[in-house]
Amino acid sequence: EAERLERERPPPLPRVEVALQTEGLPSWYEATVVGRAEGRCKVQLLLRDKDDALIIEGRDREEWVDDASVRPLPPRDEQWMPKPGELCEFLYLDGWWPVKVKRSHTTKSEGEKWEVVYEAHNAKHRATRDKLRPLRPSP
Repeated sequence: EAERLERERPPPLPRVEVALQTEGLPSWYEATVVGRAEGRCKVQLLLRDKDDALIIEGRDREEWVDDASVRPLPPRDEQWMPKPGELCEFLYLDGWWPVKVKRSHTTKSEGEKWEVVYEAHNAKHRATRDKLRPLRPSP
């Protein structure tokens, strides 16, 4: 029975990243394209690593965006390490937000973490390496 269910499971949805503007800065979310027309894409936001819809308060379940706001998912760069002063992206609330690396901290209980700041609000966060990635150019 489990084998049959595994065979019948639909393939994962093809994924892209879509930029949603907040305070003039794009944050990037995983999505699937559900339609196209004249330089625009209709996208549905998805939870990371799941094919379930990501619901963001105040936003439609599907929305139209310019093609320039859509890009392929970036490859994971396992070699990259954040450096103080560097701009990078921080995974927060299912989206990747632009942040600046302030410093790294290492403790026995938590391991290595980086202090980052979302400069638009001077919001500080502590992040593990898996929640950070190199900054990619905005559209």
